[in-house]
Amino acid sequence: MTLNRVKQILIILLLIFQNSYLFGKINNSIIVKVGNEIITSIDVENEIKTLLFLRNLNINQENINRSKDYAIKALIRNSIKKSEIKKYDVQDFSQKELDTYLEKISKNLKVEKSQLKFLFSSKGIDYSIFIDRYKNLLKWNKLIFDIYKNQISLNTVEIENEIELRLTSVSQTDYNLSEIEIIITENIDEEIKEIYDSIKKIGFKDTAKKFSTSTSGIDGGNIGWISDKTINKSYLKYLNNVKTGETTKPIKQEEILTILMINDKKLLIQKKWTWKNLKI
Repeated sequence: MTLNRVKQILIILLLIFQNSYLFGKINNSIIVKVGNEIITSIDVENEIKTLLFLRNLNINQENINRSKDYAIKALIRNSIKKSEIKKYDVQDFSQKELDTYLEKISKNLKVEKSQLKFLFSSKGIDYSIFIDRYKNLLKWNKLIFDIYKNQISLNTVEIENEIELRLTSVSQTDYNLSEIEIIITENIDEEIKEIYDSIKKIGFKDTAKKFSTSTSGIDGGNIGWISDKTINKSYLKYLNNVKTGETTKPIKQEEILTILMINDKKLLIQKKWTWKNLKI
């Protein structure tokens, strides 16, 4: 065994010991049963470590406590999806989408994709569970598509009316947005204040990486360009009240609060066509 390999093993053992000490307070204290699936305290610990690691946050008691509620809910959602995947015997998933996701993760962590497994191990995180979770998400997406694709009926009159409406529309506003999503808790007012203070100090991107529970947090909250024709209508009234470079007030939807930032905005002027003008 080489000296470098010995050093790597020692580093892993040291980090695992340090993390075990921090998580001692929650070990064997949380067990949830979802159908036939069991969520153990070890599952919760691994989920929290993964969340904090991917957002480049320190594993300390404050961040552990902040993430615990979200981690448990995420595990419950995953267990429900896993049960349905087994029920419908979904085996296929998009390897290309998995590879793209891992490339994004490795780029954000500034390592090669081949180094991810070792890097996760050095943080005391089960890499195989991380991979299986994302495979389940891809299988779930396929399941939902397969279930509903045959239920789509085409009404040609409605389609023509919709196309004509869009073609005769004189303008469209496109927004380039970033988001911060957080789960509503008892201390939500304090968290919101902390987030807005953080945006002022370190900017929206780094704040999203630190606080956001959405997967877009890995990219600093960036969700790209969205048209006002397709965006969630409840968001528009908030976006209309802020300028480019500004953030919205918190937008509540069920148990989630979302803060949006307009990175850029453009108005598209369309020519007035009619359905009769179209030649196919």
